[in-house]
Amino acid sequence: MEQLTFLAVHAHPDDEASSSGGLYRLLADQGVRTVLVTCTNGECGDALDGAKPDADHHDGDEVAAIRAIELDNAVKILGISRLVRLGYRDSGMKGWPQNDDPESFWATPVDVAAAKLAETLMEERPQVIMTYNEHGFYGHPDHIQAHRITVKALEMIDYERRSISTRFLILSLSSGASAGNKRTVNAPMPTRPRVSSASPRHLTLMKKRLRWERPTMQSRPPSTSATLTARNSTPSRRTPRRSRTPSG
Repeated sequence: MEQLTFLAVHAHPDDEASSSGGLYRLLADQGVRTVLVTCTNGECGDALDGAKPDADHHDGDEVAAIRAIELDNAVKILGISRLVRLGYRDSGMKGWPQNDDPESFWATPVDVAAAKLAETLMEERPQVIMTYNEHGFYGHPDHIQAHRITVKALEMIDYERRSISTRFLILSLSSGASAGNKRTVNAPMPTRPRVSSASPRHLTLMKKRLRWERPTMQSRPPSTSATLTARNSTPSRRTPRRSRTPSG
């Protein structure tokens, strides 16, 4: 049986834990190969004393060194098979002076960063890729850039000529992602996957043709509610049932 590979493109050290830590650990426990691509070093994070990047004594390089250790520890705890650091400087929030740093992720041409990511995609050939939507989850420049380079990297790859697996899913990380909201794709992968906006409150699978289901925690045991599957079968034509969301 072909081993499944899951790859997430995250912006900063700690995003892998805060946004997808549970998923990484779950997939590792299920025998899935997991890969993490971290785009920046996280220089704009808080210092150990809570100092923000605009504080006089804030040292971005020192913060990045601490976050590098934290990232290594997170990789071990979450059972991540491979960590790839792209090594760009943290761009900070929108409008911060760090946006204009030529070494920042935000200032890096999309094609340049995407080419580096494409190399990893060709090496790993993941069936599943996860990153942020085009709004960067909450508008952070580095999250937006992570989305852009992921889409561009996919466009750079000639899947058919390079024999990439035909079972390919693209997910977009948005707020409120939960294990109970799972969608399963059973369709051939197009040469250029179509990417659309993520719906709020769940992980949205984006693909040209898909069959999906959203099991509730009552209808399916918790141990299987978030199981990652990618099977070869005929896509169902049934209309998906949508669970109701309480008002307020």
